[in-house]
Amino acid sequence: MLLAALFWQQAVLPPVRRAGCFRQELHDGNVAVVPGKDRTCVPLGPPAVIEGIWLRAFEGSELHEGAKVRSELLPSAKAPWLNADEPLKPFTIPAQGVDVLAGRLYRVRFVGRRSLAQNRSPLDGFGHMGGSPSLVLVDEMLSIEDLGPLAPPK
Repeated sequence: MLLAALFWQQAVLPPVRRAGCFRQELHDGNVAVVPGKDRTCVPLGPPAVIEGIWLRAFEGSELHEGAKVRSELLPSAKAPWLNADEPLKPFTIPAQGVDVLAGRLYRVRFVGRRSLAQNRSPLDGFGHMGGSPSLVLVDEMLSIEDLGPLAPPK
């Protein structure tokens, strides 16, 4: 067991982004390092049909794979970041702009790709401030159903 742990510690984790995928931009006199697009910069696995619930909110985009109802949502720290901003076939998000701060849930079925990098630590992952442990990228949305706001009205 100890030997296996030592080998695991030496394992090289896949990179979050390919080399050369960051650029510097000048914003109000400050230099910002901006990552490139996920589709070209993140090593991804093969396409697959993926289903679950998408939690879309201000500075958040989580995929709760396999979830069919609200009660099946995972803790946010374990949910992959869902990048629906770079689809190969554009689609319309129902109720776009509504409840952006509070969050909204959608039942989704799509063709997508998972990042090869999985289980990244906070700040070294994907999405807002690198807080998600992995990434799922949408190629083609097959169906999307609005399930309403994240927190039901009181």
